[in-house]
Amino acid sequence: MTRFRVAGADRIRFREVGREIMRQQNNLLAWAMVLATSGSAFAEAPLFVDDAGVMDVGGKKMEALWRRDRNARGGEITFGVAPLRALEIGFTMAGDRDHKAGMRGQNSVLGLKWVPVQQDVGWSFGAVAGFGRLQVTQEKVPGKQKETDLALTGLATWQSTLGQALHLNLGVTRARLSGGHLSDAVAWGIACEQPAGEKTKWLAEIHGDSRTAPDRAIGVRWLAMEGFKLSALIGRGNGRHFGQIGLAREF
Repeated sequence: MTRFRVAGADRIRFREVGREIMRQQNNLLAWAMVLATSGSAFAEAPLFVDDAGVMDVGGKKMEALWRRDRNARGGEITFGVAPLRALEIGFTMAGDRDHKAGMRGQNSVLGLKWVPVQQDVGWSFGAVAGFGRLQVTQEKVPGKQKETDLALTGLATWQSTLGQALHLNLGVTRARLSGGHLSDAVAWGIACEQPAGEKTKWLAEIHGDSRTAPDRAIGVRWLAMEGFKLSALIGRGNGRHFGQIGLAREF
């Protein structure tokens, strides 16, 4: 099962929107609020790095998570469906708030994931595209800062007969900030999964883009019952710590 994430390098996106506000209002507090731990449009919770895999035709899912990133706290909910072979469509709504800085962010994304080569053992290949809209408000500043994001990411996954998996991502993102400013980046990610029994997997990943140092994280995913998973992740990077917990239901 794949998890639809907010498109674009949103950790960077929020910082850039915050900087744009600060350039216009020098008396604002610095803001490090983050929306999602995402770079590509899709990723199976709790990972940031995406896998080259889709649900069977007719499959449906719902996912929800709560996260904390430095002073920002928020949540995310996702709905997905697989209408055709090798294709998933998903929609995500997310929101975070930094009470200390008095800032709030909301984001939504429509994502399409296509995996023409998918195998239970060996290599699978695909791609994911996402279109997102971001809106940031600050208590002491009238109006809103808005942004649109486009992301395209190539995916590769290798799976062993023992259940281990390696995921590789490489893609590009483009963000258009308020005022027409464009910001482009090359994004990358590497993740691995190690089974620990029939229902549990330990996870590790590293990911980044051409504008920042990488983030590193470890996590766990647990199959509580058929079609229902729980997950958690903690990590650090770019001078901060972050974490999240989530649940996923596949129908």
